[in-house]
Amino acid sequence: MRKFPLNFNINETLPDLWDQAILQEKEAFDFGFYWETLDQLVTQVQSEADEVKEAFDDKDRPHLQEEIGDLLHASIGLSIFCGFNPKKALEVSIQKFEARLKCLKELAQKEGYETLEGQPLNVLMDYWNKSKKEVEKRKK
Repeated sequence: MRKFPLNFNINETLPDLWDQAILQEKEAFDFGFYWETLDQLVTQVQSEADEVKEAFDDKDRPHLQEEIGDLLHASIGLSIFCGFNPKKALEVSIQKFEARLKCLKELAQKEGYETLEGQPLNVLMDYWNKSKKEVEKRKK
């Protein structure tokens, strides 16, 4: 018998949105409607991202919102499948982004930019990649 991949405590009487998503994943798991492999989930996440793009291109805002929700839900499912609490995974991501953005701003301002507004994507990505390397270097 497979075991649900996430240990969690939820206030089942007043669950927040995160807890509702986790409870849905557990209910699906308990019923036998669950993923067998990581590849299946990654394919689902990619499919949801494709649907977001289609809805965006179609300028269908209600459908776009729905598809973004599906992408978020699929990402929550991916986190749970891998045994991570999705709240904690997002918290780690936010902290990482915050450090990189702070570094990016420092690097750009050192080179005379007040902001990067209006700069082409290649300039933005160059600073982003530099900040990723610098943050990693600072960790060591």
